Amino acid sequence: MKFAWFFPLVLFAMSGCSSKVQFAPTAVLPMADNLFISPVDITDPKELFELSSEQQVQLNQTLSNKPKFMSVQRWLAKQLSVAEGGFTYKDRYTQLPHDSFDERLGNCMSLTLVAAAMAEKMGLAVTFQKVEVPPVWDLDSNYLIINDHINLKVHKKHQSNVIETSKKQVTIDFMPERTLTALKVQSISKDYVIAMYYNNMAVESLIDGNIDQSYWLVKKALEHKHDYEVAINTLALVYRRAQRDDLAEQTYLYGLGLNAETQTLVNNYAILLGSQDRLEEWAYFHKQLHKFNMNNPYYFYAQAERAYSQGNFDLAIYQYNQALTKAKYRYEFHLGLAKSYRQLKQMTKAQLHYQKAEQLLPDGVDISAKRSWIMASR
Repeated sequence: MKFAWFFPLVLFAMSGCSSKVQFAPTAVLPMADNLFISPVDITDPKELFELSSEQQVQLNQTLSNKPKFMSVQRWLAKQLSVAEGGFTYKDRYTQLPHDSFDERLGNCMSLTLVAAAMAEKMGLAVTFQKVEVPPVWDLDSNYLIINDHINLKVHKKHQSNVIETSKKQVTIDFMPERTLTALKVQSISKDYVIAMYYNNMAVESLIDGNIDQSYWLVKKALEHKHDYEVAINTLALVYRRAQRDDLAEQTYLYGLGLNAETQTLVNNYAILLGSQDRLEEWAYFHKQLHKFNMNNPYYFYAQAERAYSQGNFDLAIYQYNQALTKAKYRYEFHLGLAKSYRQLKQMTKAQLHYQKAEQLLPDGVDISAKRSWIMASR
């Protein structure tokens, strides 16, 4: 999974005022190498598509047992299948192909890279694809993170002396429970994929509090795709964490000059303006924020939590359900419904949603303390 955008969870009151404030986009993306300690090591892009020599031998040995009736493409897809136990999907787990190959574990970015490396060693051609899916929202340490989705197609390499009666392309996708039918797919370059990888790593470093490492990683992402709005947003957040709001503002304006309707750039820039009490300028962007919030499940989640804390459990249930319509896979929303129904003594519904929350729990999260209260018969 590619980390795309993230921003502090700050809620502003709605306002209907208008503004005639004009903004001039920044012509040059500001870089500030002198502010950040140089990294000891940053992964070479070549490593993003490589397996070790030992892993190549292991792959060839396994391939030699392929059923004769099965195409190489189908065999590879089967080997990588999450459903059949070949690999395990784990969100927020970006790593290199040789690590994913050994651990049989990773997010969609990691697993796509290992799939591409395996396909390359098997003589197959690869096409990377960005899938235009509804955003996958997540919440971590006061940040909202939106993940884009990437997969790949594998097919035989074209040979000028061979006429193919069937292209036999196979799409390999690692998003759990994702239906790809009728979704818009865009083929992307290796440089785009490399930029996505480095931005992933930059976001993970920033969440871990390593601002210096995050800066150099996002700079690397922008070297491979200079107009990558996702990485531009990450760079602005690095500057904010480094307490350089002046550079953050220039970065937001540069990104908005590329696309004035980029959701997270608008949202994050508005947050910066609000933090500085520049309310007239903030209002310039505010009309768009309401539209964005209507697609943000955590907007409804925040409203639900507020209603719950005030004892308005019926309203809380409504808001939790609104959040679920945007992101059915989040355990927090089901847990909120379980608590609310428990308060209303609707035990069957409370227990149903608690069980759903348990099924969706990510690694390391424990909600068992609430189990006896919610699952009690009375």
